[in-house]
Amino acid sequence: MSCDRNYIMPNYKLMYFNMRGRAEIIRYIFAYLDIKYEDHRIEQADWPEIKSTFPFGKIPILEIDGLKLHQSLAIARYLTKNTDLAGKTELEQCQVDAIVDTLDDFMSRFPWAEKKQDIKALDPCCVSGRRAKLLQHHVQCCSAPLHGLSQSVPLSSCETSALYRHAHFADEETEKRVAAEVTQQVRPAQNSQPHHLHILSPKLVTHPKASIWGETVVILIFQNVRLYRKQTFNELLTYDAPQLLQDLEAYLGEREWFIGNSVTWADFYWEICSTTLLVLKPDLLDTHRRLVMLRKKVQAIPAIADWIQRRPQTKL
Repeated sequence: MSCDRNYIMPNYKLMYFNMRGRAEIIRYIFAYLDIKYEDHRIEQADWPEIKSTFPFGKIPILEIDGLKLHQSLAIARYLTKNTDLAGKTELEQCQVDAIVDTLDDFMSRFPWAEKKQDIKALDPCCVSGRRAKLLQHHVQCCSAPLHGLSQSVPLSSCETSALYRHAHFADEETEKRVAAEVTQQVRPAQNSQPHHLHILSPKLVTHPKASIWGETVVILIFQNVRLYRKQTFNELLTYDAPQLLQDLEAYLGEREWFIGNSVTWADFYWEICSTTLLVLKPDLLDTHRRLVMLRKKVQAIPAIADWIQRRPQTKL
């Protein structure tokens, strides 16, 4: 920070969901550097209405005296510039960036729900009072209206223009029965990704509880996407994560920190990413003693320990 007596600290406002996610690295840096900021947390239900007001429709956003910066890692680099967290030399700074990018490359391969916030906000499983009502979605594709019965419906088309309304059912059993009947009528489209479906039977069109097949398609797409996400998470954690961890441990060697002789934000990012991975697979680090020790060293830093203790408790 500047030593100029006339220097006025900017007003920082961090905007993200109520989760650690991509904003947590920024929060760690603020905590370590003892910088005051507003930690503004957006409710998932509010996101579709306000998304268009953010640069590129993405968060986190760091607002500095009214100027909005986007991209979490770019923000982290800005905040750590001219501090030892970035690395003490230009070579160390390059190494810090390399470790951060290596971790981010891997984490970005997961189909996180936050990548499809429009979809998540409309997911029937996210709707309160689900026992009494089924959230139906009337979908209109960008390229063509949903007429006919032999179309493949890509998730991206549904994401761009999903309108929704409630359909009331007498009880949960009726809802389940309708869902079961609908599910039997679909299969993955041939030679397509798992989130493309084909309608196989005109029965859906005449069903009294699902008169618009476009609405039914989105419900089924959600079911298929959840299966696809689960499979992808399992594959990455089972087959890809072990190699990454082996490489990271080899890179760390017998050093205390990833780069140089003091903590950098690359160490912070490892602790943040590994915390999320351990939620998904608790035994992931059982054979990686050095990486576990590095996590504990980061967590023991007083400013970081204080933040971990008082931050809102969220799964991810």
